[in-house]
Amino acid sequence: VVHKIDEDECIKSAPGDTIHQQYNLQLADSTWIDSSFDRKEPYIFRLGAKKVIEGIDRAMTNMCEGEHRKVIVPPHLGYGLEGSPPKIPGNATLHFYIILEKLIKKDEL
Repeated sequence: VVHKIDEDECIKSAPGDTIHQQYNLQLADSTWIDSSFDRKEPYIFRLGAKKVIEGIDRAMTNMCEGEHRKVIVPPHLGYGLEGSPPKIPGNATLHFYIILEKLIKKDEL
């Protein structure tokens, strides 16, 4: 955890919540892959809906709005043996810097 929110002020994410996530993604050798910061807009998805790789779904669960994390995703929780050509080779370990920018609880939808 790079930037933690006090537990008293924390609203934690859970499956079914809508996540507004900012991220940087690199391979283990520091090869730059992607960044939502470059696009100047967050990536939005519903937690637990299998819209992102399993490693990110797990990393974003129980995260506080405003929290920053550095996350290392092993291949079996990322893109596996096949990868995601052309940028992500098979069996790649992924290095993410993530921010939970905004959290919309499922009961608020």
